[in-house]
Formats: sequence, structure tokens, C-alpha cells
Amino acid sequence: MNKSKLLSIFLSSYLLVSVNLVLATDLYLESDLGSEVGVGQIMPVEILLDADGQNLNAAELEVIYNKNFLEPVGFKDAGSIVQFWVERPDLEKGLLTLKGIMPNGFNWQKGLMGILDFKTLTPGITEIRFGANPKIFLNDGLGTESTVSARGFKIKITGQKENVPLQESDNYLPESFEPAVVQDTNIFEGKYFLVFATQDKQSGIDRYEVQETVKNKTENGKWILAESPYLLKDQTRESYIFIKAVDRQGNERIEKVYPLSYKPWYKQPATYYIVVVLLILLVVVFRKWRGL
Repeated sequence: MNKSKLLSIFLSSYLLVSVNLVLATDLYLESDLGSEVGVGQIMPVEILLDADGQNLNAAELEVIYNKNFLEPVGFKDAGSIVQFWVERPDLEKGLLTLKGIMPNGFNWQKGLMGILDFKTLTPGITEIRFGANPKIFLNDGLGTESTVSARGFKIKITGQKENVPLQESDNYLPESFEPAVVQDTNIFEGKYFLVFATQDKQSGIDRYEVQETVKNKTENGKWILAESPYLLKDQTRESYIFIKAVDRQGNERIEKVYPLSYKPWYKQPATYYIVVVLLILLVVVFRKWRGL
């Protein structure tokens, strides 16, 4: 083998190794409040991804915090790059595990996965960080893991900084949203499921509830707590689907998805007959009026 071929192989190998070394998903945490907050504040912490030119489609990670200093009180995913959640943070148990899918892929800088709200408990210096083995997967159909660079977030909690009230007055409904019914062969064995998300810019979203009914109206006592994606009970798609978003102050917004067979009044067959009859009557009246 001559020297030029050896050099070519060496350069090719070097470039491949270099690409693998350079391309890495940057996983990090940020807060609009900065790194210094007062005791008793609600501190929103953003979980962010930088794809570094790669095409990503899934993430598995855990957020670690010190329970002596912080208490998780909320999780918001409005505007998230994650379209389907396999596992969301369990705030009641304090387990902040996130597993989500981005079926269409993600390849931007600074993509928001979600926002964790922490209540600060006592003065001191603490850190919010990621678990030992966060996993980010490439959108290559093979489940290939990306190299991940994970950065935590240090916080100084002081009793001297002015506190923000834990609960602000909130008289506004959650923002309007457009739920959608979807089918995907890779999710729920190809069955119909519902996806939805909204945000509340004041107190934040507390929960979602879903109701499927053959009536074009909701019924008390038939709401079911739900998370997106939600597997529909009525796979015939003949039910009206109502989705209720409730914020932490109890304000509600309800959106609706119509059955597949639903047609608005102007598309109903009877409407066409009525229009035709009215047109005939108008012609008759017009002719009589012209004949006077």
C-alpha cells in the first residue's frame, strides 16, 4: 500500500473520529431569575437542549435536587419540543424523571423540554443537576445514542433578597389551544390518541381532564384526569371529545374535538334542500313582482 493511500485512510478515519468527538448534545438548565433568589420564592428552571447540528428524536433524563433547599411544585411543557411524554415528573413523590419523544425530529439550538418550578426553602448554596446517565437519541431509526454534555445549575438562596409571593392573583383562563387526534403505528399500537398542551402565564397549569361523550355537551362527574398523549376509549371516533385545562387558581378552559362523522350545519344535506327551496321561492316571488 503506497503512502498516499495510507494518508487517505488516516485522514478519513481522523475526520470520522473528529465528527463523533465534536458533535454532542448540550443538555443544560437556566432560570430567568438568575442564580440568586430569596427564601420562599418560586423559581422556574428551564430544561434546555442544543442539538449541535444533529437530528434528535427522544430523551430520557432525571433532574436531581437537594430536598433540604428546594421543593418541586410545578412542571410546565407549553412550547416544549417534546410532543409525546412517556414519563413526566411525579411532583408528589419528588421524582423528576422525564422521558419524551420528538417524532418529527429536533435539530435546533436552545430547544425547551420543559420548565420545573421549585420553591426555595432555606438559605444556602445548592445545585440542580442531571442524573448520572441522561440519554438523548438520534432520529436515525436505530435508537443510536448521542454523546451528551450535561450542565447543572448552582443557586444561592438568601433570606435578604426580596421574596416573590407564592401565589399571585390569577383571574385569567389558561390560553386557548387546539387538541388533535392522531394515529401513529409506533404509539399505542396504531390506535387513536389525543395530544394537547397549553399554558397559563400567571399561576401555571395544574392539570388536564378529558371527557368522551356521544352528546355535544359535557356532563358533571364524568371528567377523567389525563396527560398527553391520551389513548381514546372510543376508537370509532364517533364521540365528542372535551379537554379541560385547569390552572392552579382553578380557572378552566374547555376545548372540543368533533367526531369524524360530524358536519357543520352548512354542510348538512338538509341545508342544501332548504337553500334550493328558498331560491325557488325567491324566483317565483321575483317573477310575480316583475309581472305586476
